[in-house]
Amino acid sequence: MNEDLDSIVQQFLPNYNGKIVPITYGLINHTYTVYSTNNTAYILQKINTTIFTQPALLQQNYIQITNALVAANSQFNLPNMLLTTNKQLLFIDAAKQCWRMFNFVHNAYTIEHIQCAEDAYKVAHTFSRFTSDVKKLAAEKIQVVLPNFHNVQYRYTQLLQAVQLNKSNRLQYAAAVLQPLETYQAILKLYDYFTTDQNKFRQYILHHDTKISNILFNQFTGKTITPIDFDTTMPGYFFSDIGDMIRSMAVNKNENDTDYITLQILPENYEAIVDAYLTNTSTLFTSTEVQHIHYSGLLIIYMQCIRFITDYINGDTYYQVTYPQQNYDRALNQLTCLQQLQLFLKAKYSIQW
Repeated sequence: MNEDLDSIVQQFLPNYNGKIVPITYGLINHTYTVYSTNNTAYILQKINTTIFTQPALLQQNYIQITNALVAANSQFNLPNMLLTTNKQLLFIDAAKQCWRMFNFVHNAYTIEHIQCAEDAYKVAHTFSRFTSDVKKLAAEKIQVVLPNFHNVQYRYTQLLQAVQLNKSNRLQYAAAVLQPLETYQAILKLYDYFTTDQNKFRQYILHHDTKISNILFNQFTGKTITPIDFDTTMPGYFFSDIGDMIRSMAVNKNENDTDYITLQILPENYEAIVDAYLTNTSTLFTSTEVQHIHYSGLLIIYMQCIRFITDYINGDTYYQVTYPQQNYDRALNQLTCLQQLQLFLKAKYSIQW
């Protein structure tokens, strides 16, 4: 395995001789830290081409995003991409696997799970600033690499198809998630409302994967350095990024936790996310979008629950799993999160739907 990886690294660094360490978190791509003998570090990544079927578009988008941030005099300095020895942005090996490499950002660290409301505020503020900084980037310059990525209606249709086909004979086991989900179909009407009136609800260049592990922190100051992982960056609606942050940072358990009984919304984290995200987007978003900001978490958590249970019914073809029931457990986790968020929003903001 290491010899194979060494030869791949040498496509980018021909004189490489060092150590390669896998990064274990992440559900889609396979990522490694590459340490050279002169203490220089890099990030090597094998792109999951089953999901990202046009990997070259990822690299082209990255260049567009980098250029837009430079033009905006952004504080964010993205890791540089390395070219192969043949001056290509990607290396495709004999097995048709697709690889890319970035410079490692020194004096930086990532956090896999949220620790406190202060961290939630930092992350939300950073993604808010990112959206503001790329506001002049024309939508047509960003290739949509994952069509319908946050299309809730599309995800629901995928679920119906999975239920009908029942390819892995798991439908009977999925009932404990599917039955309660049916009571949340009003969220589908919300999604339709948010995506049909272009005067009230616009599209923006959004990150679409705003978990805390996609932020680099400075190990000396604790401040954020830059967002990373722009594979899902594309045009989207106001609820996507903040909804994903609420999903991943406003709860006391991560999506892989099976202690559903103690899962709850953390009010201080939720309010930190909303306050921080609106610092740079409240003047960018329409007044109607700001008015409906608290519905964001409901849409994204509902959608993610659907995606997990769909993948479980289909036989785990999308998300990496470490045991057979993991996507079911993730779906049940998200269903519990959805139920808790509904109760929180009703009690705190008198939101009902």
